[in-house]
Amino acid sequence: MTPIEKNITVVDEHGNEYEATYPKRARGLVKHGRARFITDEKICLACPPNTILEDKTMSNDNTPALTMEYLLGKIDQLASDTAYLHEAIAALQGMTHDSGECGSPGDIAGEEKAKALGSAVMCRETTNQQLIALYKQMYDGLKNPLASEDARKMEQLRQAAELFKGASATSMGSIRRLAEKMLCLPYSEDDD
Repeated sequence: MTPIEKNITVVDEHGNEYEATYPKRARGLVKHGRARFITDEKICLACPPNTILEDKTMSNDNTPALTMEYLLGKIDQLASDTAYLHEAIAALQGMTHDSGECGSPGDIAGEEKAKALGSAVMCRETTNQQLIALYKQMYDGLKNPLASEDARKMEQLRQAAELFKGASATSMGSIRRLAEKMLCLPYSEDDD
């Protein structure tokens, strides 16, 4: 039996040539409207493949390397960026000077504006706290990459253990010994 050859040339509308294909595959592409025959030995793709799925060259975007200094700098930027607080305070002071007497209709609108400003400041502070928590995790990973890997393994182990809540004691002992081996922890074969 003779092996089937890839003898159908594949091109796109711009004349770019791709790897040859099998005759049956070519007929299937034409049948489903993905290509058309140009000759008996050549098909043209209706929609050429996206060959630029990733950059072939390094980009010059000047993205800084993830270092402890970089993370500490980012945290320092968050701590020193208080312009939004000063703007909110200035807006509140402006509202107290612009509003009339207490209890007037303008005072109710002023209260709503003050609540809105307070809410915006709280949202910004929440974002800052979340960024700091993220930077802390990144910092901990840089400080001790093995510890973060062990923490990830332990979390996976905890999640796996949740799946075996109803397992028998014998099964759980086997699972525990396997986990100890995987995590390179001391274990005893006869220990149950």
